Amino acid sequence: MSMLTSGDAEGLPVAFVGFQQNLSSIVEGLESQEEEKKMWAIQKLRILFNDDATFLVHALESGIVVPLLDEILRGEDSFALKLEAANAVMDSIPDMMKLDDLVIDSKLVELLLKLLHFPAENVCEQAMEKLRIVALSPVGRGYVLTCMALDNLLHILTYCNILLLRKATQTISVLSRGTPKVPSVKVKPAIQALCLLVTSNDDREVLRNACWALYYLSGGIDEDLEAYCNSKSSISHSVVSQSDIVSGLFEIPVLLKLLEDPSPSVIAPAIRILSSICRGDDGQKEELMKARSIYGRDVLHCLSDLLDRGKEERLVCLCIAYITLGSSQRAKLTTWMHLYIPALRRRRYYPYSPSIDPSIYGGESCLRRLFRAGEWIYCGSF
Repeated sequence: MSMLTSGDAEGLPVAFVGFQQNLSSIVEGLESQEEEKKMWAIQKLRILFNDDATFLVHALESGIVVPLLDEILRGEDSFALKLEAANAVMDSIPDMMKLDDLVIDSKLVELLLKLLHFPAENVCEQAMEKLRIVALSPVGRGYVLTCMALDNLLHILTYCNILLLRKATQTISVLSRGTPKVPSVKVKPAIQALCLLVTSNDDREVLRNACWALYYLSGGIDEDLEAYCNSKSSISHSVVSQSDIVSGLFEIPVLLKLLEDPSPSVIAPAIRILSSICRGDDGQKEELMKARSIYGRDVLHCLSDLLDRGKEERLVCLCIAYITLGSSQRAKLTTWMHLYIPALRRRRYYPYSPSIDPSIYGGESCLRRLFRAGEWIYCGSF
Protein backbone atom coordinates (compact mmCIF):
# COMPACT_ATOMS: atom_id res chain seq x y z
CA MET A 1 0.00 0.00 0.00
CA SER A 2 1.26 3.46 -0.90
CA MET A 3 2.17 5.72 1.98
CA LEU A 4 -0.38 8.19 0.61
CA THR A 5 -3.22 5.90 1.68
CA SER A 6 -1.83 4.96 5.06
CA GLY A 7 -3.40 6.47 8.15
CA ASP A 8 -6.94 7.43 9.06
CA ALA A 9 -8.80 9.64 6.57
CA GLU A 10 -11.49 10.58 9.08
CA GLY A 11 -11.94 14.28 9.54
CA LEU A 12 -10.23 15.21 6.28
CA PRO A 13 -12.08 17.27 3.65
CA VAL A 14 -13.76 15.21 0.94
CA ALA A 15 -11.78 17.00 -1.82
CA PHE A 16 -8.51 16.15 -0.10
CA VAL A 17 -9.49 12.53 0.31
CA GLY A 18 -10.36 12.41 -3.40
CA PHE A 19 -7.01 13.96 -4.30
CA GLN A 20 -5.25 11.46 -2.05
CA GLN A 21 -6.99 8.53 -3.67
CA ASN A 22 -6.26 9.78 -7.19
CA LEU A 23 -2.61 10.41 -6.44
CA SER A 24 -2.26 7.10 -4.62
CA SER A 25 -3.53 5.13 -7.62
CA ILE A 26 -1.24 7.10 -9.95
CA VAL A 27 1.81 6.53 -7.76
CA GLU A 28 1.07 2.81 -7.59
CA GLY A 29 0.89 2.74 -11.37
CA LEU A 30 4.16 4.64 -11.77
CA GLU A 31 5.87 2.27 -9.36
CA SER A 32 4.57 -0.80 -11.17
CA GLN A 33 6.86 -3.08 -13.15
CA GLU A 34 4.23 -3.40 -15.87
CA GLU A 35 4.53 -0.87 -18.68
CA GLU A 36 0.80 -0.88 -19.35
CA LYS A 37 0.07 0.26 -15.79
CA LYS A 38 2.77 2.92 -15.99
CA MET A 39 1.27 4.24 -19.22
CA TRP A 40 -2.19 4.37 -17.66
CA ALA A 41 -0.83 6.24 -14.64
CA ILE A 42 1.03 8.84 -16.73
CA GLN A 43 -1.96 9.45 -18.98
CA LYS A 44 -4.25 9.91 -15.98
CA LEU A 45 -1.67 12.22 -14.41
CA ARG A 46 -1.58 14.37 -17.56
CA ILE A 47 -5.37 14.65 -17.62
CA LEU A 48 -5.47 15.78 -13.98
CA PHE A 49 -2.56 18.18 -14.49
CA ASN A 50 -4.43 19.90 -17.30
CA ASP A 51 -7.92 19.82 -15.76
CA ASP A 52 -7.32 20.42 -12.05
CA ALA A 53 -4.89 23.13 -10.95
CA THR A 54 -5.38 22.17 -7.29
CA PHE A 55 -4.38 18.59 -8.01
CA LEU A 56 -1.31 19.84 -9.89
CA VAL A 57 -0.16 21.89 -6.90
CA HIS A 58 -0.78 19.08 -4.41
CA ALA A 59 0.94 16.52 -6.66
CA LEU A 60 4.06 18.68 -6.91
CA GLU A 61 4.01 19.44 -3.19
CA SER A 62 3.90 15.71 -2.43
CA GLY A 63 7.44 15.40 -3.78
CA ILE A 64 6.69 11.91 -5.14
CA VAL A 65 5.50 12.31 -8.72
CA VAL A 66 8.45 14.16 -10.31
CA PRO A 67 11.13 11.70 -9.07
CA LEU A 68 9.06 8.80 -10.43
CA LEU A 69 8.79 10.48 -13.83
CA ASP A 70 12.53 11.12 -13.76
CA GLU A 71 13.13 7.45 -12.98
CA ILE A 72 11.09 6.41 -16.01
CA LEU A 73 12.97 8.86 -18.25
CA ARG A 74 16.32 7.49 -17.04
CA GLY A 75 15.28 3.85 -17.06
CA GLU A 76 15.02 1.18 -19.74
CA ASP A 77 11.33 1.59 -20.52
CA SER A 78 10.07 1.90 -24.08
CA PHE A 79 10.43 5.11 -26.06
CA ALA A 80 6.64 5.55 -26.12
CA LEU A 81 6.48 5.46 -22.32
CA LYS A 82 9.38 7.88 -21.99
CA LEU A 83 7.75 10.23 -24.47
CA GLU A 84 4.54 10.18 -22.41
CA ALA A 85 6.56 10.86 -19.24
CA ALA A 86 8.30 13.78 -20.96
CA ASN A 87 4.93 15.24 -21.92
CA ALA A 88 3.76 14.85 -18.32
CA VAL A 89 6.74 16.92 -17.21
CA MET A 90 5.71 19.66 -19.66
CA ASP A 91 2.13 19.55 -18.37
CA SER A 92 3.38 20.05 -14.82
CA ILE A 93 4.52 23.60 -15.71
CA PRO A 94 1.39 25.52 -16.78
CA ASP A 95 1.78 28.55 -19.01
CA MET A 96 -0.38 30.93 -16.97
CA MET A 97 0.22 29.92 -13.34
CA LYS A 98 2.93 31.47 -11.16
CA LEU A 99 4.49 28.44 -9.50
CA ASP A 100 8.15 29.48 -9.49
CA ASP A 101 9.00 28.24 -6.00
CA LEU A 102 7.11 24.98 -6.48
CA VAL A 103 8.72 24.32 -9.87
CA ILE A 104 12.16 24.99 -8.39
CA ASP A 105 11.60 22.90 -5.26
CA SER A 106 10.28 20.01 -7.36
CA LYS A 107 13.51 19.93 -9.43
CA LEU A 108 11.52 20.41 -12.62
CA VAL A 109 14.10 22.82 -14.05
CA GLU A 110 16.77 20.13 -13.86
CA LEU A 111 14.40 17.71 -15.56
CA LEU A 112 13.72 20.21 -18.36
CA LEU A 113 17.45 20.52 -18.97
CA LYS A 114 17.69 16.75 -19.37
CA LEU A 115 14.83 16.87 -21.86
CA LEU A 116 16.83 19.27 -24.05
CA HIS A 117 18.71 16.12 -25.11
CA PHE A 118 15.64 13.91 -25.54
CA PRO A 119 15.67 12.02 -28.88
CA ALA A 120 12.57 13.81 -30.16
CA GLU A 121 12.92 17.36 -31.41
CA ASN A 122 9.40 18.41 -30.43
CA VAL A 123 10.20 17.52 -26.80
CA CYS A 124 13.35 19.62 -26.97
CA GLU A 125 11.32 22.55 -28.33
CA GLN A 126 8.73 22.22 -25.57
CA ALA A 127 11.43 21.99 -22.90
CA MET A 128 12.95 25.28 -24.11
CA GLU A 129 9.51 26.89 -24.13
CA LYS A 130 8.93 25.80 -20.53
CA LEU A 131 12.37 27.07 -19.51
CA ARG A 132 11.45 30.40 -21.08
CA ILE A 133 8.22 30.51 -19.05
CA VAL A 134 10.09 29.78 -15.81
CA ALA A 135 12.72 32.43 -16.66
CA LEU A 136 10.12 35.19 -17.09
CA SER A 137 10.31 35.88 -13.35
CA PRO A 138 13.51 37.11 -11.65
CA VAL A 139 13.48 34.17 -9.21
CA GLY A 140 12.99 31.66 -11.99
CA ARG A 141 15.58 33.30 -14.23
CA GLY A 142 18.17 33.26 -11.48
CA TYR A 143 17.61 29.59 -10.77
CA VAL A 144 17.62 28.58 -14.44
CA LEU A 145 20.95 30.38 -14.91
CA THR A 146 22.34 28.68 -11.78
CA CYS A 147 21.46 25.30 -13.29
CA MET A 148 23.77 26.01 -16.27
CA ALA A 149 20.88 26.29 -18.71
CA LEU A 150 22.76 28.81 -20.85
CA ASP A 151 25.52 26.29 -21.58
CA ASN A 152 22.95 23.74 -22.80
CA LEU A 153 21.18 26.31 -24.97
CA LEU A 154 24.44 27.56 -26.53
CA HIS A 155 25.20 23.98 -27.56
CA ILE A 156 21.87 23.84 -29.39
CA LEU A 157 22.98 26.84 -31.46
CA THR A 158 25.33 24.47 -33.27
CA TYR A 159 22.35 22.48 -34.61
CA CYS A 160 20.95 22.93 -38.11
CA ASN A 161 17.26 22.54 -37.25
CA ILE A 162 15.72 25.98 -37.76
CA LEU A 163 12.84 25.35 -35.33
CA LEU A 164 15.27 24.45 -32.55
CA LEU A 165 17.38 27.52 -33.34
CA ARG A 166 14.32 29.77 -33.10
CA LYS A 167 13.34 28.36 -29.72
CA ALA A 168 16.91 28.38 -28.41
CA THR A 169 17.58 32.00 -29.36
CA GLN A 170 14.22 33.07 -27.95
CA THR A 171 14.99 31.36 -24.63
CA ILE A 172 18.52 32.79 -24.51
CA SER A 173 17.06 36.25 -25.14
CA VAL A 174 14.74 35.87 -22.13
CA LEU A 175 17.58 34.56 -19.94
CA SER A 176 19.77 37.52 -20.97
CA ARG A 177 17.15 40.14 -20.11
CA GLY A 178 16.60 41.89 -16.81
CA THR A 179 17.91 40.82 -13.45
CA PRO A 180 19.72 38.88 -12.22
CA LYS A 181 22.34 39.44 -14.89
CA VAL A 182 24.00 36.60 -16.73
CA PRO A 183 27.19 35.66 -14.79
CA SER A 184 30.16 37.52 -16.26
CA VAL A 185 32.02 34.27 -17.01
CA LYS A 186 29.12 33.25 -19.27
CA VAL A 187 28.87 36.53 -21.19
CA LYS A 188 31.87 36.02 -23.50
CA PRO A 189 30.98 32.52 -24.75
CA ALA A 190 27.35 33.60 -25.20
CA ILE A 191 28.32 36.64 -27.28
CA GLN A 192 30.75 34.58 -29.36
CA ALA A 193 28.16 31.88 -30.08
CA LEU A 194 25.44 34.38 -30.96
CA CYS A 195 27.73 36.42 -33.22
CA LEU A 196 28.72 33.24 -35.05
CA LEU A 197 25.05 32.36 -35.47
CA VAL A 198 24.21 35.82 -36.80
CA THR A 199 27.04 35.47 -39.31
CA SER A 200 25.89 32.10 -40.60
CA ASN A 201 22.09 32.27 -40.44
CA ASP A 202 19.59 34.32 -42.42
CA ASP A 203 16.32 33.24 -40.80
CA ARG A 204 14.48 36.41 -39.72
CA GLU A 205 13.24 35.02 -36.41
CA VAL A 206 16.63 33.59 -35.47
CA LEU A 207 18.35 36.89 -36.36
CA ARG A 208 15.82 38.91 -34.37
CA ASN A 209 16.11 36.73 -31.26
CA ALA A 210 19.91 36.56 -31.47
CA CYS A 211 20.21 40.34 -31.85
CA TRP A 212 18.00 41.02 -28.85
CA ALA A 213 20.01 38.52 -26.81
CA LEU A 214 23.24 40.26 -27.83
CA TYR A 215 21.73 43.61 -26.86
CA TYR A 216 20.71 42.37 -23.42
CA LEU A 217 24.10 40.72 -22.88
CA SER A 218 25.84 43.98 -23.78
CA GLY A 219 24.09 45.67 -20.87
CA GLY A 220 21.47 47.74 -22.67
CA ILE A 221 21.20 51.52 -23.07
CA ASP A 222 19.56 54.40 -21.27
CA GLU A 223 17.01 55.98 -23.58
CA ASP A 224 16.68 59.03 -21.33
CA LEU A 225 19.64 60.70 -23.03
CA GLU A 226 19.28 64.04 -21.26
CA ALA A 227 19.33 62.46 -17.81
CA TYR A 228 22.23 60.27 -18.88
CA CYS A 229 24.21 63.28 -20.10
CA ASN A 230 23.57 65.16 -16.86
CA SER A 231 24.91 62.26 -14.81
CA LYS A 232 28.13 61.49 -16.68
CA SER A 233 29.38 61.80 -20.25
CA SER A 234 30.86 58.34 -20.44
CA ILE A 235 30.59 55.17 -18.38
CA SER A 236 32.54 52.01 -17.96
CA HIS A 237 29.96 49.53 -19.12
CA SER A 238 28.98 46.75 -16.74
CA VAL A 239 29.57 44.04 -19.33
CA VAL A 240 31.22 45.53 -22.40
CA SER A 241 33.85 47.60 -20.64
CA GLN A 242 37.12 47.06 -22.50
CA SER A 243 38.07 47.76 -26.10
CA ASP A 244 39.56 44.30 -26.57
CA ILE A 245 36.23 42.75 -25.61
CA VAL A 246 34.51 44.72 -28.34
CA SER A 247 37.08 43.90 -31.01
CA GLY A 248 37.42 40.30 -29.87
CA LEU A 249 33.79 39.37 -29.34
CA PHE A 250 31.44 41.68 -31.19
CA GLU A 251 31.70 41.20 -34.94
CA ILE A 252 31.07 44.85 -35.74
CA PRO A 253 31.10 44.31 -39.54
CA VAL A 254 28.33 41.77 -39.00
CA LEU A 255 26.36 44.27 -36.92
CA LEU A 256 26.78 46.90 -39.64
CA LYS A 257 25.53 44.40 -42.20
CA LEU A 258 22.40 43.87 -40.08
CA LEU A 259 21.61 47.57 -40.43
CA GLU A 260 20.90 46.85 -44.09
CA ASP A 261 18.37 44.13 -43.26
CA PRO A 262 14.87 44.92 -44.59
CA SER A 263 13.19 43.86 -41.33
CA PRO A 264 12.78 46.49 -38.56
CA SER A 265 12.71 43.65 -36.02
CA VAL A 266 16.37 42.95 -36.90
CA ILE A 267 17.50 46.55 -37.42
CA ALA A 268 16.20 47.84 -34.06
CA PRO A 269 18.24 45.53 -31.78
CA ALA A 270 21.31 45.91 -34.04
CA ILE A 271 21.23 49.70 -33.56
CA ARG A 272 20.77 49.23 -29.82
CA ILE A 273 23.84 46.98 -29.67
CA LEU A 274 25.93 49.69 -31.36
CA SER A 275 24.55 52.27 -28.92
CA SER A 276 25.43 50.00 -26.03
CA ILE A 277 29.02 49.71 -27.29
CA CYS A 278 29.19 53.50 -27.49
CA ARG A 279 28.32 53.81 -23.81
CA GLY A 280 31.61 52.23 -22.81
CA ASP A 281 35.07 53.78 -22.83
CA ASP A 282 36.45 55.86 -25.69
CA GLY A 283 38.54 52.90 -26.84
CA GLN A 284 35.36 51.01 -27.62
CA LYS A 285 34.08 53.98 -29.58
CA GLU A 286 37.31 54.11 -31.56
CA GLU A 287 36.95 50.42 -32.42
CA LEU A 288 33.44 51.12 -33.66
CA MET A 289 34.52 54.13 -35.72
CA LYS A 290 37.35 52.16 -37.37
CA ALA A 291 35.17 49.20 -38.30
CA ARG A 292 33.84 48.75 -41.82
CA SER A 293 30.97 46.69 -43.12
CA ILE A 294 31.54 43.96 -45.69
CA TYR A 295 30.80 46.66 -48.29
CA GLY A 296 33.48 48.99 -46.87
CA ARG A 297 31.07 51.45 -45.22
CA ASP A 298 31.63 52.84 -41.72
CA VAL A 299 29.03 53.06 -38.97
CA LEU A 300 28.04 56.67 -39.71
CA HIS A 301 27.42 55.94 -43.38
CA CYS A 302 25.24 52.99 -42.38
CA LEU A 303 23.30 55.11 -39.87
CA SER A 304 22.94 57.96 -42.35
CA ASP A 305 21.56 55.51 -44.89
CA LEU A 306 18.91 54.43 -42.37
CA LEU A 307 17.86 58.06 -41.95
CA ASP A 308 17.61 58.43 -45.71
CA ARG A 309 15.41 55.34 -45.83
CA GLY A 310 13.28 56.51 -42.91
CA LYS A 311 14.13 53.42 -40.86
CA GLU A 312 14.16 53.47 -37.03
CA GLU A 313 14.98 57.20 -37.05
CA ARG A 314 14.69 57.77 -33.31
CA LEU A 315 17.03 54.86 -32.48
CA VAL A 316 19.48 56.01 -35.15
CA CYS A 317 19.60 59.51 -33.69
CA LEU A 318 20.04 58.12 -30.21
CA CYS A 319 22.97 56.01 -31.42
CA ILE A 320 24.62 58.98 -33.12
CA ALA A 321 24.19 61.05 -29.97
CA TYR A 322 25.95 58.32 -27.97
CA ILE A 323 28.80 58.32 -30.50
CA THR A 324 29.39 62.03 -29.90
CA LEU A 325 29.40 61.75 -26.10
CA GLY A 326 32.65 61.46 -24.18
CA SER A 327 36.11 62.76 -24.95
CA SER A 328 36.72 61.10 -28.30
CA GLN A 329 37.41 64.08 -30.59
CA ARG A 330 37.72 61.79 -33.58
CA ALA A 331 34.17 60.54 -33.05
CA LYS A 332 32.81 64.07 -32.78
CA LEU A 333 34.71 65.38 -35.78
CA THR A 334 33.86 62.38 -37.94
CA THR A 335 30.20 62.64 -36.98
CA TRP A 336 30.16 66.33 -37.88
CA MET A 337 31.98 65.88 -41.20
CA HIS A 338 30.06 62.83 -42.47
CA LEU A 339 26.60 63.27 -41.06
CA TYR A 340 25.72 66.70 -39.73
CA ILE A 341 26.95 68.83 -42.64
CA PRO A 342 25.22 66.70 -45.32
CA ALA A 343 22.10 66.67 -43.13
CA LEU A 344 22.10 70.45 -42.93
CA ARG A 345 22.53 70.76 -46.66
CA ARG A 346 19.61 68.43 -47.27
CA ARG A 347 17.56 70.23 -44.57
CA ARG A 348 16.79 66.89 -42.97
CA TYR A 349 16.36 65.61 -39.46
CA TYR A 350 19.50 65.05 -37.46
CA PRO A 351 20.26 64.22 -33.81
CA TYR A 352 21.08 66.74 -31.15
CA SER A 353 23.93 65.97 -28.79
CA PRO A 354 24.69 68.30 -25.87
CA SER A 355 28.36 67.32 -26.07
CA ILE A 356 28.81 69.20 -29.39
CA ASP A 357 28.97 72.97 -29.40
CA PRO A 358 25.74 74.24 -31.01
CA SER A 359 27.77 76.90 -32.80
CA ILE A 360 28.79 74.35 -35.41
CA TYR A 361 25.16 74.34 -36.50
CA GLY A 362 25.10 78.13 -36.71
CA GLY A 363 23.70 78.50 -33.18
CA GLU A 364 20.69 77.02 -31.46
CA SER A 365 18.67 80.10 -32.36
CA CYS A 366 18.73 78.88 -35.94
CA LEU A 367 16.96 75.65 -35.07
CA ARG A 368 13.25 75.60 -35.68
CA ARG A 369 12.49 72.88 -33.20
CA LEU A 370 14.56 71.10 -30.58
CA PHE A 371 13.68 67.79 -29.01
CA ARG A 372 16.24 66.68 -26.46
CA ALA A 373 16.87 63.20 -25.03
CA GLY A 374 17.24 61.33 -28.29
CA GLU A 375 14.38 62.99 -30.16
CA TRP A 376 14.77 65.14 -33.29
CA ILE A 377 16.08 68.47 -34.40
CA TYR A 378 14.39 69.74 -37.52
CA CYS A 379 16.68 71.92 -39.64
CA GLY A 380 15.09 75.27 -40.31
CA SER A 381 16.33 78.19 -42.42
CA PHE A 382 20.02 79.00 -42.09
